[in-house]
Amino acid sequence: MSHRKFKVLINTIVLGTSLSVLAGSGSFKTNERERGSQASYDPGPKKDSLWIPMFGSVPNYRKIGKDYLGQEKFRWNIGPMWYRGRLGEDQVKVLVVGQEGAQDENTSNRTFTGGTGTKTQNMLAGLEMDRSYLFLNTFVYTIFNQRPPDPKKGENYSMEDYLKMEQGLDSPIVKYRHQLMDYTAQYNSNSLSMMVAVGAGARESMITWIESRGGKCPGNDPNKCDTTNMKIYKQEFGDQRGPNKAGLESIVDGVKYTDDTVQLKNETVVIHVPHPGIAGKDKENGLATVRAGFKRAADRITSFIEKNPTWMDGKSGRPRPDTGSTDDIIRNMNNFSYRNSPAPHWDFAFATSARLGDGGTNTVRDGQDAIVMNADGEEYGSKGRTDDSIVNRKLTRDGRNENEGRPWEPPRWNPRKPEQAASFDYGPCGYIKPGETCAMSEALMSWPDFAKLSPKPTMHPSFGIGASYRGNPRHASLVILADQFSYDDVFTARALTGEVGQRLQTWLDKNGYDNSDDDKSNDYVIIRSLPVDTLKMSDSERNELATNPDVLAAVRRILTEVNVSGPESMRAIALGKTSQLVAKEFDDLFEFESLDVNGLPKDLTDIARVDLPYSTRYFMGTSGNRSSADGGKYYRFEAPKWVKKTPIPNR
Repeated sequence: MSHRKFKVLINTIVLGTSLSVLAGSGSFKTNERERGSQASYDPGPKKDSLWIPMFGSVPNYRKIGKDYLGQEKFRWNIGPMWYRGRLGEDQVKVLVVGQEGAQDENTSNRTFTGGTGTKTQNMLAGLEMDRSYLFLNTFVYTIFNQRPPDPKKGENYSMEDYLKMEQGLDSPIVKYRHQLMDYTAQYNSNSLSMMVAVGAGARESMITWIESRGGKCPGNDPNKCDTTNMKIYKQEFGDQRGPNKAGLESIVDGVKYTDDTVQLKNETVVIHVPHPGIAGKDKENGLATVRAGFKRAADRITSFIEKNPTWMDGKSGRPRPDTGSTDDIIRNMNNFSYRNSPAPHWDFAFATSARLGDGGTNTVRDGQDAIVMNADGEEYGSKGRTDDSIVNRKLTRDGRNENEGRPWEPPRWNPRKPEQAASFDYGPCGYIKPGETCAMSEALMSWPDFAKLSPKPTMHPSFGIGASYRGNPRHASLVILADQFSYDDVFTARALTGEVGQRLQTWLDKNGYDNSDDDKSNDYVIIRSLPVDTLKMSDSERNELATNPDVLAAVRRILTEVNVSGPESMRAIALGKTSQLVAKEFDDLFEFESLDVNGLPKDLTDIARVDLPYSTRYFMGTSGNRSSADGGKYYRFEAPKWVKKTPIPNR
């Protein structure tokens, strides 16, 4: 075993915001003035919160569609998406509900990240909110054509049956939606001050929930909703034997409704805006309709604040806007302009592609099983010319049908095995709040602007700095400096998750390295020697780029942080020819061994769930390479064949 030559000076890790870089067009560095630091991120829910069992207990949407409508109604192949925003206690001042689960959302694992999301983000910016919000989906799966049913598309059911599924209080979808909204209100009873419904389905969903909890919405108008008398029954861990005194019964195993209630502390204004997707469906009048609807909402907010001057004034325990005052909100609403505002990096898992959430829709479906992401300036809707052969070749093992028969979902909640759904990677700093960073995350994003270097990487700059690590960088006894071996990292936001990564996982298991247990003496971390796509570069070009002094400085900063954070004795391995060349520059930090790809086992082991961000669907990190590319302008991922063949689960 190799050891570090010496322990470098301890460098204190300090949490704080970092909003210093303003990048120009064609840069790998994103505009941090608008999106915040790329070193900040969303860690996911705390592992002891009710969000874990709730998000891990999605109803059987495939079966529900068949039961209510006689046919499948939801795009299940790529999985669900629940939220974007805050999951901590009293962190939510604005709750946004809508149906915005499309291909951008499937790719980012966060809802409201495409065109509708960035249009709504602009409304939040006008409300002086840059972090204190939570987006929830009315349906956590993407739906084929909402309403009314279209017989030309084979939708042979009645609108009445559809509404029973969408709004009926006995519908499992509605019960689940209400349980999520109840917990949002319970967990944010001191901070929640506004609720926004985006689109017709969300309008009805908001009204249904408010009125079912004792509020009133006269004339079925969300703008007239009164939340004063709403009773929110608390939920907690525990087995429920029948409904509580209000008749509420949890559909989440191991979570129960109690008889205790909470009420929203603040006067909560409810507004409705049309779904921005209308603009695409009605080419003649859609955009004007949407703009007018957003302007009406802006006027309602102004009127409400003028009539309620103490609302969100920050006094007597009341919340205040994130970045300004209510006077600023009034000014913004009076001058409101319908446009895109990018979603901040702290709404996404660490190292999520910068292309996602940067404004507009940036992906397209390629059938029901694949999604293609395009570079800035490339034709939206084009599927590119990605090489699909690499994801269709026969592998040693083409996955397995686990996760209760739903491999398209993240690991599901099981109260008898709670660690199953709670096994994910918070990120390089662990659990942090929005806007915070740490020395490790700053180091992992300290790369130079590759667009200014020569030779340039294959990847278009708009995709940003990609996956630079996988594992536990804060306490690794094994450090692996590795080359890129597939395009899968673009979509998992973690290093080496394709076929070679799965072979490496087999090697790690055989050599006793495991990040999933409490014993930190056998933890590992994988660091990419280049965090951008260079697969189509020649070996000489890749080596020249990797040994650029600015790139080497970035690698040194990362390895130094890993060195500081790790135990006294650490083993170091360089995997791949370029990384073996780079490793020679850091023999003052580690004694690197060389490991050739041909020396890895041929058998594939699924990437450890503890290495992947929250919400990563189960099939990602299995079944070899699942992604392909076209000249750095288009990147595509595809569900494995065994996922496509999975029948409807029985429960």
